[in-house]
Amino acid sequence: MPLELAKEKITLKQQKGEQTSQVLLEGDVIIPDSKPDVKEVLYSQGRVRLDEVKTGEEKITFSGELSLWILYRPAEGERPVYAVTSSLPLQDLLHMEGVHKEDAVEVTAKLEHLECDMINDRKIGVRAVVRITAQSQSQTEMEVLKDVSGEGVQLYREKIKADLPVTEKKDRFVVKDEWVLPEDKPEIGEILMEHVDVVQEEIRPLEGKISVRGVLPVTVVYSGAGDGMPQGMEKAIPFAGFVETPLASADRDAQVQLSLLDWEIRPQVNEDGESRILSVSATVGADVTLTEEKEEEWVTDAYVPGKEMTLHTEKIILPQSVGRSENEFVQKETIRLEEGEAPMLQAVAVWGDVHLGDVTAQEDVLEAEGTLDVEILYDCIQDEEPVCVLHRTFPFHRSVEMKGVLPEDQIRGRASLREIDFRLASEGEGELRAQIALELQAQRMVERNTVTQMKAEEPAEAQCRPGAVIYTVQPGDSLWTIAKGYHTTVEQILAVNEIEHPQTIYPGQKLLILRACPM
Repeated sequence: MPLELAKEKITLKQQKGEQTSQVLLEGDVIIPDSKPDVKEVLYSQGRVRLDEVKTGEEKITFSGELSLWILYRPAEGERPVYAVTSSLPLQDLLHMEGVHKEDAVEVTAKLEHLECDMINDRKIGVRAVVRITAQSQSQTEMEVLKDVSGEGVQLYREKIKADLPVTEKKDRFVVKDEWVLPEDKPEIGEILMEHVDVVQEEIRPLEGKISVRGVLPVTVVYSGAGDGMPQGMEKAIPFAGFVETPLASADRDAQVQLSLLDWEIRPQVNEDGESRILSVSATVGADVTLTEEKEEEWVTDAYVPGKEMTLHTEKIILPQSVGRSENEFVQKETIRLEEGEAPMLQAVAVWGDVHLGDVTAQEDVLEAEGTLDVEILYDCIQDEEPVCVLHRTFPFHRSVEMKGVLPEDQIRGRASLREIDFRLASEGEGELRAQIALELQAQRMVERNTVTQMKAEEPAEAQCRPGAVIYTVQPGDSLWTIAKGYHTTVEQILAVNEIEHPQTIYPGQKLLILRACPM
């Protein structure tokens, strides 16, 4: 009777490769005729946006732009601070061995370095370094062996645990809010600087959809109507929504990567005709990956006593979730002015960015390192330089317990700045308080053999000599390997040797083996 194989199809998504590259962008920003001459560049910030990514054979092309905000002190002017915006085109090619047109590729761009220096009083030179990271993934379907039926067939079943992909989806949320200035703030003359981020708060899979909650921390600096002195406004704008997908359910795991795709902040007038409203509109992207944890028994070895067995096996790499940690911590720093920095009268606005660096795994512990970049715009004591911007970078290190994690596990992490505050203690010192959210996830890639085909044949007559043998158990032996090697069964070895528990055999133990057809 031929063997009948019962198989099941599974989908595996595996990372094929990762490639990084740095792109140097250089250009000039010309001050518009409506703006006064530049005396000094106070602050610059940039945001990278990728508009198009194309995958080809062994290469990835991408294009986008670097948007720029620059604050400067004028040589002469009605206001102490002016702002100019501009952009630089971003377009390049990344070579990646093994990538093909049909592969799924994720490309991210991060601004690593930005210099904006005064060339002359009407021109600012820009030099930026953008790091491009590309990850390619392939999705394949393969069959695993669940059962085999046939006379005398012996099966070795192994419990397999894996996080298998269910579906992926890209969606977006539009967040809108109106922001009324408090009465003690002057009207809006001109928006000088905007800093917007997105922070993930809760992801919850439900039946047919995934609930997403987050917040947009927004900082706006504007020049007040009248004296033109800069004013700061901060607000955390909450948002919530659903990503509809029929395969979602409460017992499946949803991973959502939120990104800020675009935003616009415009001043609006109120009923009295005064410019005292900030209208905020932002588009948040949501990249959703839905996975399901499966624990099943697969047939990973087989034989038929007394017959020659031909097995075809294939190695597969299975992802297993080790753990996930979401925690927050408060970083406090004392900021003191250095020599040459103007004394502080009052802080106008504070904003910052968190950069997660190396995350390494030890046994049961994750070690995360990163930096907190802080910008403080403040009114100065001296009249000749009424406004200044202070920049500081602070490192941080966190040890996060995660039971079961090992050094060889793959770690993914994300850090975000939830709140930041600066309190002035004196003209040369202040206290900074930042609330940082840290999300870490560990995954283990496990290699397993799966049987794809098998065939049992009658052995040559000269090779088939049933008999008995006394076998001495060796280190690393199991009843399965012994039974398979002597073409008998585990049950027969247990019965002949009166063994109650299969796990109790030990090196040096003597076993009587009744072999059906020795090798």
